[in-house]
Amino acid sequence: MSEMTSRERVVATINHHEPDRVPFDFGGSVSTSIVVEGYDRLKAYLGIDGPTVEMQKTFRVARVDEAVMERLGSDCRAVRLKPAAEVESAVPAEPGTFTDLWGVTWRRQDYDHGYYWEMAGHPLSDASIDDLATFRWPDPNDPGLTVSLAEEARTLYEDTNYAIIGDPGIKSLWEISYLLRGLERMLMDLVLDPAFVRGLLDRLLAINIAVAGRFLDAVGPYIQVFRAADDLATQRAPLMSPDTFRLLYKPYYRRYFDFVRSRTDAKIFFHSCGNVAPILDDLVDAGVDIINPVQVSAMGDTEELKRRFGERVVFWGAVDTQRVLPYGSPDLVRPRLAGASMTWPQAAGTSPARCTTSSRTCRRRTSWRWRRPCASWGGIRQHRWKRSPPRHREGLYGCECDCRVWILSAHRHCTGGEAAPRPYHVLD
Repeated sequence: MSEMTSRERVVATINHHEPDRVPFDFGGSVSTSIVVEGYDRLKAYLGIDGPTVEMQKTFRVARVDEAVMERLGSDCRAVRLKPAAEVESAVPAEPGTFTDLWGVTWRRQDYDHGYYWEMAGHPLSDASIDDLATFRWPDPNDPGLTVSLAEEARTLYEDTNYAIIGDPGIKSLWEISYLLRGLERMLMDLVLDPAFVRGLLDRLLAINIAVAGRFLDAVGPYIQVFRAADDLATQRAPLMSPDTFRLLYKPYYRRYFDFVRSRTDAKIFFHSCGNVAPILDDLVDAGVDIINPVQVSAMGDTEELKRRFGERVVFWGAVDTQRVLPYGSPDLVRPRLAGASMTWPQAAGTSPARCTTSSRTCRRRTSWRWRRPCASWGGIRQHRWKRSPPRHREGLYGCECDCRVWILSAHRHCTGGEAAPRPYHVLD
């Protein structure tokens, strides 16, 4: 097979055709980038200078420089919604805090190697369903949101061969629900006040669709992937029962994804941390084409995932940042990456990516530790998958794989988590 361009490689994979090699995404979206402290160490390791710019403030995700993406061979580039003017002028309520465009307050929390932002105030924590009518919602028609977007997307499409991931910024239903309400109160509402949940989702869906419409009017013809995101699960299971998800949230996701499909031919990429396997059928049924990050330490048997979903969904991720990259030597990372790759070949549609945006891996003080992730990235570029790969008996999961179902990427905020409730032998 002749060598493909990055765009051809990704397009082949997301359409379940065989590429020349497994695609790789580092920095193509918030879901596949890296926290600022880790990124600074990566640049130092690679000998690349320059200031670090945040791609997303609350998660402190770095905007990966073009020089770094070229050096590592990333196949994807991002086009993102611009900041709203009202957020740029927001004044903190007190030192060490800021308020986002939804009215959610965030407080800075320091730790040994940096800091993160933690939720500190929820504007709808005591609201009734009637209060939703008078709440100050974000303005989806803010003129700043789409400034220069069409030109940026067209230039990327015409002047480069990279796959383009479109990120509309406002593309969440569940996460925004609990950010506005508070997680504990929102979980209780699922059972005690479903009318409030539906009233809130009506408002959120309207805003999501309005923003997506403006975004896709600008970039729809140029993007190959449309990113949506909602962290729906814990390490062990979804945050709500599958029945509750189907009753309350799934109909809204379906309406949102139907709208997106009416405005672009791009495939729908959906990010959710944790073990979403119990509702993956529902997500696919609602319109998801690509699932990320495939958190292998939570989702378990990847051979079973491939068997159940490999013909219907692309797996964008699946390189473990909870255990392998933080604690494995470079000599261990390389075969584990190969093992993960060999888990997918007979299905159709995968792209390597670390299973979450790295933080623990990247907080390490000594630059030599970057040999671990760099070992994995280097291995991707060197590897060429065959139609009938040999069985990898001592790899990550010891089963065959298909490069047509897998895209390798990074993931922004893996934090260690509890052990998976099943045997895990990657560090033997």
